[in-house]
Amino acid sequence: MANFAKEALSPEPRIVILGREELQIENITGISSFSDKKINFRTPSGIVSISGENLVILRFDAGEAAVCGLISSVSYI
Repeated sequence: MANFAKEALSPEPRIVILGREELQIENITGISSFSDKKINFRTPSGIVSISGENLVILRFDAGEAAVCGLISSVSYI
């Protein structure tokens, strides 16, 4: 078997934050709610909540999403 990094094979969400204005999230199963102030993504580990201002979902496909806006927090709820 190929030697892959543990996180590459994990079903856990992978979250990359680029500054305060862009976020990428992988291994999501859906969106439970969204507004311009809060977006809640469903993941195998529970809900990941992104809070901020002027939030927009730039991309949502194949278990991945990208969000832009002024991001103030990321948390599990």
